[in-house]
Amino acid sequence: AQRLVLRLDLDMQDIKESSTHLQLAGYTAPQGELTSITLQAQGRLRGHVIDLALDAGGTQATANLRGAYMKNIWTGRLHDSELRSGTAGVWRLENPAALVAGAEEISLAQGCLSREAGRICAQGNWRRTLGWNVTASARHFPLSLMQPLFQQDIGLTGSMDADVVARAPYAGTSSATIGLRLSPGSVRHPARGEHQVQVDYDTASATLQAKQGRSQSHLSVRLKNQGTLDASLAFPLNLSGTTAPADASLQGDINASLHDLSP
Repeated sequence: AQRLVLRLDLDMQDIKESSTHLQLAGYTAPQGELTSITLQAQGRLRGHVIDLALDAGGTQATANLRGAYMKNIWTGRLHDSELRSGTAGVWRLENPAALVAGAEEISLAQGCLSREAGRICAQGNWRRTLGWNVTASARHFPLSLMQPLFQQDIGLTGSMDADVVARAPYAGTSSATIGLRLSPGSVRHPARGEHQVQVDYDTASATLQAKQGRSQSHLSVRLKNQGTLDASLAFPLNLSGTTAPADASLQGDINASLHDLSP
């Protein structure tokens, strides 16, 4: 059953501390059940603490924000954040990250979540008169954590490094650069009957660069004792979504030297 709980103790003149408790439970989103969302805030406009908690069945996330709201701008830091999942384990924020939010500007200084050797970082900003840009990276991200995105019988080993840079100037050309690098690992998937096919690779990398309605991509895979695959492609990719690319052709080369992959 859905439930909404709201408790307020507000000083409209902001002379003494106010408090807010909001909880939404039992909400069903298109992607599945969202067990609960809880927000608690305590303090005054010029200094307060906000605690957020999300429970989506197998995934829980918490965040602590401390800051102030002055001259129509919220300025503060993100503290003590944690993402917990049965499949992904526990990821924690390494250091506080500065955060600014207002009608004219939103920005997040670099924030990093880490788990064992794995690390995911992101930063970005948006200004109404300048546009937005985002930078993100991942280091030693276990590919096994991506298995829920695929069918259950597929197995993944190894880790991934990734870098993403995307920009959309207010009056300019949008662009994006993505780079992926995989450490030695394997992909296992079912074949006919009870057989399984396992493809082991020594290295794999992929890059994508998009600008002015066109993209350039490259894929390189070195299979372990099973051959190589290299591909370079150029194709239309409209990042702005406003006009169709002038060049809609697909061009490229694919070179493969593969041995027998049958079980």
